[in-house]
Amino acid sequence: MLCPNCETENRDGAKFCDECGFPLTGAIAARAAEMAADTQGDDEGAGLPEPDVTEAIEIVEAVDSAQDGGEESPEDAIEKAPEDKPVEEPIESAPDSAPAPDITAVLSTDFSGFDQIEGEYGERVVGADFQNPQPNWRDGNTMQMPRVEGDEAPRSRDFLASTTTKQKRNVKLIAGIIVAVVAVVAIIAFATYQMQLWGGKAVPDVRGMTEADATSVLEESGFEVRTTQVKSDDTEGLVLITDPTAGARANEGDEVVIHIATAREVPAVVGKTEEEAKAAFAEEGYENVSYEKERSDAAEGTVLSVSPEAGTRAKSTVAVTVKVAEPYTVPDTSSMSLNDAIAAIQDAGLPYDIAYVETQDYPEGTVLGTSPEAGAKVKSDTVVVVNVARARGAQLTQLTKELITPGYELAIDGTNYIVSSLDDVSYIDGDQVSFTVTARPYTVFFGVYVEGDPQKVSGVITYTAANEVASIS
Repeated sequence: MLCPNCETENRDGAKFCDECGFPLTGAIAARAAEMAADTQGDDEGAGLPEPDVTEAIEIVEAVDSAQDGGEESPEDAIEKAPEDKPVEEPIESAPDSAPAPDITAVLSTDFSGFDQIEGEYGERVVGADFQNPQPNWRDGNTMQMPRVEGDEAPRSRDFLASTTTKQKRNVKLIAGIIVAVVAVVAIIAFATYQMQLWGGKAVPDVRGMTEADATSVLEESGFEVRTTQVKSDDTEGLVLITDPTAGARANEGDEVVIHIATAREVPAVVGKTEEEAKAAFAEEGYENVSYEKERSDAAEGTVLSVSPEAGTRAKSTVAVTVKVAEPYTVPDTSSMSLNDAIAAIQDAGLPYDIAYVETQDYPEGTVLGTSPEAGAKVKSDTVVVVNVARARGAQLTQLTKELITPGYELAIDGTNYIVSSLDDVSYIDGDQVSFTVTARPYTVFFGVYVEGDPQKVSGVITYTAANEVASIS
């Protein structure tokens, strides 16, 4: 069916043009077709402008409205045209069977007062109050859809519903058959897999069995068996795990490794370093190991003992104590009294001695330090000497008390005396000390001692720098 507006060929029975949407049936389509034919066959109209079909449609619609019972008659509609455009023949009111109005009369009509709009169906002349009609999707008519930009699939003009429905049913039937076949195949595959007809054999679960029983079960299933020992707190000799794990698929003849539990033992680490001991306990899986320091003449960091003893079977949670050697260290005795310094040295496990240092820079009895010095790492039999400050007078006084004792013989001013007691000692200055004694004068007459009566005798002792007696006077 040919569209009178755009001359596009449409399918039979279509009510609107697929290209421009122009009506293909009804009075508008018929009159438009007649006006187009009259225009093409009228030689006298060659000098007139080309008729606008859209403008003619408006006149025809007005005529149809008047014929359908509108208030305005066809003559009134035509008379509305301006007088300066002659009307050769007025359109009379007539029934549907009346002949179509002359196209020349339509073309000569004045359409001023109407608006010309650009729509999806082309340019049209419409009234000022014209509104685009809203589509009614349920009226059974067709309508022009917006064009899709880009690549378009060929427009199908086949609207045979019965053929489309039949094709859809065939597709659904084929899809259902395919799904059913796939389901049956999947069920068969799953059943045969569970029956171990393909995909290898499942590794039996032998956990908790003895090594002999586990080996027998696996070999009966067609697998090769290899064992390995694993430190564990579980019962010794039982299977812990397998590799591959139980339930996994493997080919017949493949190797399955069974892990056998073996008891943990306290490692022999005595004589090793602390770092070596830590590595050994970690390898055995012990988690509760403490390291304690103990003074020793062994090299620092050497393991001295382990409790429990090496070789003892124990679980990973048992408490293990490791004694590690540390050297003897001379303590820092600075600012201590002599007694406190001696106690600190004894606490460090070392013997001590005292040495007095003659000095005038420190008070009498001040501990000046030790030898070896504080912080020195020594053997257990090293004697730590405590150096104590002592003034010269105190030193010489002490030497005098130690020198002049009862029975000591001395000569003062040419007279010899035997000391009965030392009564007094005083430091004079430098290297001299004064003293007072009770002594008996004596003489030797022909080899016989002749003693006099006891008497008080005073004198002065001069010492050398080496604390030896230089003279007594």
